[in-house]
Amino acid sequence: MMIATRGPSVHDVNTGFAALEAARRRDPIGHEIHTVLAGLYLFSLPLTTAGSSVTFILLLIVSIVRLRHTAPAYAGLFRCGVLWLVLAWTAWHAASMAWSADPAQGCDELRAARVLATPWMLWPVLDRAGVLILSAIGGVLAANLVQAGQWLEVFGLSPAENNRLRGLIHPTQTGAWCVAAMCWSVSGVLLGRGWIRILSLATLLSAGAGLIATGSRGPWLAGAASVPLAIAVIAIRRPPARPAALVLIAAGLAGGLGAAWFARGFVERRIDTAITELRAGWSEEIYWTDGGLRIGLWRWAWDGFTGSPLVGQGAGSFETIARENPGFAAAREKAAKIASGFCMSRGHAHSDYFQVLCNLGIIGALIGGALVVALLRNAWRDRLDHPFADGNFFAAIGWSIGAAFDCYHLSGHTFGLLGALIAFTLPQRSARSSLPPSSSHARSRSRRSG
Repeated sequence: MMIATRGPSVHDVNTGFAALEAARRRDPIGHEIHTVLAGLYLFSLPLTTAGSSVTFILLLIVSIVRLRHTAPAYAGLFRCGVLWLVLAWTAWHAASMAWSADPAQGCDELRAARVLATPWMLWPVLDRAGVLILSAIGGVLAANLVQAGQWLEVFGLSPAENNRLRGLIHPTQTGAWCVAAMCWSVSGVLLGRGWIRILSLATLLSAGAGLIATGSRGPWLAGAASVPLAIAVIAIRRPPARPAALVLIAAGLAGGLGAAWFARGFVERRIDTAITELRAGWSEEIYWTDGGLRIGLWRWAWDGFTGSPLVGQGAGSFETIARENPGFAAAREKAAKIASGFCMSRGHAHSDYFQVLCNLGIIGALIGGALVVALLRNAWRDRLDHPFADGNFFAAIGWSIGAAFDCYHLSGHTFGLLGALIAFTLPQRSARSSLPPSSSHARSRSRRSG
């Protein structure tokens, strides 16, 4: 599992390692500029929509300009099966607009898939994978600072509806990134050394507080499942991490109790409201609440899927299909009398899984499912050449759980997170690393050299 950092060899030539190293040597200044822009893009992705759009374009431009140096290195990239699934997903999404009830909406949804270019843009600089993950964590920390400003109501900042601290993007998107940052930070605490371990502990606390403050229940569930799992599994897989894991578990229990006491009213209200609304939506078809509407959206999406199970209704069709559903018409009529002003119209099903089934059918679901499975496989088998490497697997699990409660693939922020995880775990990425190796990796290498 733990492969030491090594120089180019015959295997490297076959997988593109030698070509990546050659490109770096031919264009060292361009490599540094490329790395900086990649870091800026990943820093802005969890922080701001406008900023991430600008940095995406800049990163795309430098990736294209550097092709004269990096083109030979892309041979290794095209041996990565996960990227063929990315292409298949995008192609099927685009093709489905041919039978869509709303092709314009389908085209708008397809725009979010631009972030799946992230692996191609990061490929030449993945020798800095650890630094790039640090950049993404830095963006989450910046979002947490914005949340703190909203809580304190300084600089014109204020909480969103229901006292949710959203950062500069939607609170669900901020919550999804907080979960990823927590998973990377757990890996950094357990496998890092010195300043990396200290920084990771600080970011774990900050992102945890930020996650709670978003009030986003889907990311809450994702974090509650993926973060403890990360601690347990990393401790089992990496024996040198076990003492730190015990300390982290004890600190986590104490911190969790403290957070539960401090935010108990806010958390309890959000959870109790969700349970009440979901039950009413399921049993009484009360869809004019946030939780109840989700039940309705899932049911209408399922009806759309059963109407065309193999190929789906076509990208962009969900809202049109839902409006034509008799259940929607009846619920809207009731809502007009009981909850005047409540907006029941939604452009998506508030669940990636229901949305994909409705719009893209079984074929789209199989491609999307295979893509996530391939990502998890790559993340599990990834080299431990930087301290955050093990966190990628659990960040992907957190993404998959959170996607059950919102349409992550329709947002550049959350779909961009998936694109970044695919890039960080590409099996043939450069074998160099610009961060100190993990403590587990270092001890394993020391035993071999001894």
